[in-house]
Amino acid sequence: MITAPRKHIFASVLGIVALVIAATLIASSVGAASERVLTVFYISLIAVVGMGVYSGNSGILSFGHLSFMAIGAYAASLLTLPAHLKIATLPKLPGWLATTEVGIFSATIVAILLTCVVAAVIGLAIGKLEGSAAVIATLGLLIIVHGVAIGWRDVTRGSQTFFGIPAVTTLW
Repeated sequence: MITAPRKHIFASVLGIVALVIAATLIASSVGAASERVLTVFYISLIAVVGMGVYSGNSGILSFGHLSFMAIGAYAASLLTLPAHLKIATLPKLPGWLATTEVGIFSATIVAILLTCVVAAVIGLAIGKLEGSAAVIATLGLLIIVHGVAIGWRDVTRGSQTFFGIPAVTTLW
């Protein structure tokens, strides 16, 4: 239920949009490093707002969002990484994945679908929990996903970073 007057909500949204546009214009004029910092900030902001919307409406703190962001990010990264780099840096990658290279749009769609399937399966179990049990379960999920991401070196490079992923994200 919205209790604030509509004019206050409209003014707040308008102010936020103006700040985002101003920050983007300033970062674009300063240089590439500022653009990268602001891009990472915006991506992190999306994650925080997603957590806030869920927690604010359900009253349950969820760490699952971060797990699903990681799954989607790894899936999209592995699909957009050039095949010759995957073969060189991830030699134990399954053959079908090592030779698969798709564009960012297709990779994003596949990553979204994969993440939705994983979220649906996990949601069936966690959705039945309430209160602190749900919070602990989503924290456990985050720890498991982090452990898999760090431990599955043949696919994720462990704690090392991917390189060679096409940079197509800009502020605009």
